[in-house]
Amino acid sequence: MKKTGTYNIRGNQCGKEKILLALLPFWTPLIPPQGISRIKGFLRKYGYRVKTVDVNLEDDFRKLYDKYFNTLRQYIPEHKRGNFYNIGNDVWREHMMAHINYEDEKKYFQLVKILVYKVFYCNLDDARVLELEYFVTEFYSKMEYYFLNLLDKEKPDVLGISVYRDTLPASLFAFKLAKKRYPRIKTIMGGGIFISQLSPNSPNFNFFREKTERFIDKIIIGEGELPFLKFLQGRLPESQRVFTKHDVNGETLGFTPVDMFDFSDFNPNHYSYLAAQGSSSCPNQCSFCNVTSFYGEFKKKNPRQTVEEMIELFQKYGTQLFYMLDALVNEVVFDIAEEFIKSGVSLYWDGYFRVDDACSRENALLWRR
Repeated sequence: MKKTGTYNIRGNQCGKEKILLALLPFWTPLIPPQGISRIKGFLRKYGYRVKTVDVNLEDDFRKLYDKYFNTLRQYIPEHKRGNFYNIGNDVWREHMMAHINYEDEKKYFQLVKILVYKVFYCNLDDARVLELEYFVTEFYSKMEYYFLNLLDKEKPDVLGISVYRDTLPASLFAFKLAKKRYPRIKTIMGGGIFISQLSPNSPNFNFFREKTERFIDKIIIGEGELPFLKFLQGRLPESQRVFTKHDVNGETLGFTPVDMFDFSDFNPNHYSYLAAQGSSSCPNQCSFCNVTSFYGEFKKKNPRQTVEEMIELFQKYGTQLFYMLDALVNEVVFDIAEEFIKSGVSLYWDGYFRVDDACSRENALLWRR
């Protein structure tokens, strides 16, 4: 290990554990899952057997999602729909969460009515709630069949699920299934959910910890590679349940070569973009933003490395479209543009961007070139 705070990989270990890493619905499959692909690439260097799965590519789940929204749409007057699929997603997500937690059906139906009313200001009767409930029940029925078959096939010793806001209900359901069918499986949860809804600074976090202690063994907050490895190696306290960068002395992997991402379980043709990254965290370091607490200080990658990695991915997979994972690309856009001009390769890339730099015609023409 280097004293600079980055991790130096030295040698491999022969890991006996079989690890299954998954991303559950619903997360729009625009890019291959980056978090679990990076963890796979890292752990394989230490001899661990890792399988990655993106369940969002399964048509059955997407079809149920569409049917739910098509049915809900019929109940909402046109003038109240607003950005229907955006705000309606809150109804779907909370309905899914309520389904796996309710004990009293009457209170459960009342809660669904409240969810719809709070979002669309429309009242539903029991018959309409029952119609919506059919799709949620069907989703979990299909998820149980799919996920138990996956566990039976892969027979993992460790199950890790990367969780975001909209994947939380299905992820919790999968964790419960795993523990019920195979109590020996070690279950680990990480992901972007800990930037937002389940930030350790929020009152939700302690409540979540208490409610999930029976089926989620460990929680990793922040960059997961080093805590995951140390957990597998038995170098973290067994009695401790939540791990952060502080448990690995604040060390990070830094910007490692693109081969650290192992996409071997995914077909890039199933995604709209490949992904790239020119920086980590956010340059603004706002005190109110959880991105800073999650990712730490802002760091820029060498722009030549960024461009070379994108070109390598393009040559390997034939995809010209890239989505940048940066919190904001403003700090790197000029350098990356200059490097692409030098390379003579034409690729197309998008990302989160503050519009102030775009008010210059010269800037826009540079990026276009």
